[in-house]
Amino acid sequence: FAFSIHTLQEYESNTLTADHLKLWILVHIWSFTDKVFNDIEEVKMVSKKNRERAVPEVIDMKRNAPGRRGDMIIRKITAEFGCAETDRKFEGKRPNMMKDMFNQLCETFDQDEHKTRKLETIGSLHAELMMVLLRLDSSAGYVCRVSRSKPFSIATHIKEFGKTLVISLTWKANKIVENMICLIETDESNEEDQLRRLQDIYDVTPLPSRKRKRVDLPTSLDTPKSKSSKLSKSSGRVKEISLV
Repeated sequence: FAFSIHTLQEYESNTLTADHLKLWILVHIWSFTDKVFNDIEEVKMVSKKNRERAVPEVIDMKRNAPGRRGDMIIRKITAEFGCAETDRKFEGKRPNMMKDMFNQLCETFDQDEHKTRKLETIGSLHAELMMVLLRLDSSAGYVCRVSRSKPFSIATHIKEFGKTLVISLTWKANKIVENMICLIETDESNEEDQLRRLQDIYDVTPLPSRKRKRVDLPTSLDTPKSKSSKLSKSSGRVKEISLV
């Protein structure tokens, strides 16, 4: 509903057929995406900020690493589930950012293998009136897989409004985030694991449960070490595929 009202105003002013700057596109076109997650409790889309931000009058501010800054972040409290980038062309490097979010979410459940194989993070690329949805997961091994949806665009004329599939794409992103929150917040531990957690609550270095398998995924800049010399040195990087 918010998308329909928002887009109708642009149709009435006949602004979708003209070229605009990135800021105009973000404010007038894609601002409706932050309202898609209003039905999920405590989930917000916020602007990405430097986590190590310092006051410039006191200390020099550190520059963000390349490829780690997005236009919007899908976040619940401190957990980040996805990101978005808006520009006139698809020139972003969202998979690296999505991989960092994936690793951080794995740490919330102690890298449990069962949950790691079901976990995924999302990213959306907006280029003018076009949108592409990215999904990152790790179904096996140490390699993360990135899949892309087909590009969908917002119709420039109100007569073609019914052909717009951007609404369904954003709704799909909403359901993915909702499922990932349920996956992370669901406690599947038994009584023994809960008792062990209570006993180790004051321990500085608590040991992981023996019954659970852990998956130590490398960061987007590291490569896992292997005993076999036949493995490729790039096994820790993000592999990107395209969906037809």
